[in-house]
Amino acid sequence: MNTDQSVRLRTVLGDLENGRVSTADAAAIVRTMHFPKPPPSKTVSRRMEDAAGDDAPPRAQPGSFQEVARAYALGRIDLRQYEALADAAAEAMRSDEGKTGDGTDAGSSSRPEPGGAPGLLQE
Repeated sequence: MNTDQSVRLRTVLGDLENGRVSTADAAAIVRTMHFPKPPPSKTVSRRMEDAAGDDAPPRAQPGSFQEVARAYALGRIDLRQYEALADAAAEAMRSDEGKTGDGTDAGSSSRPEPGGAPGLLQE
């Protein structure tokens, strides 16, 4: 994982914890990051279940969303903040899935936006 992203993510979490940045601003920053999908065999929740007998949450991979999950497990951020950051990270991951190898959006020019409104996704 990118060391710069790890430092940036830890800074955002610290600023959020100390009230120096709003939840919305922290989510906007997280939305610009690149998070790998967790391996199918061990999701964050599964790793936390595995470590349920331990006093401390499992160690997080630097720069990964695990750092956000750990901050929540340690009480550094609240549920509302965690959910906002989780939504932002999921959006970043979905955005990364649509990118080609050169970083351009795959098919963005030939496909209309869902719902007819730019930037709005409908499930």
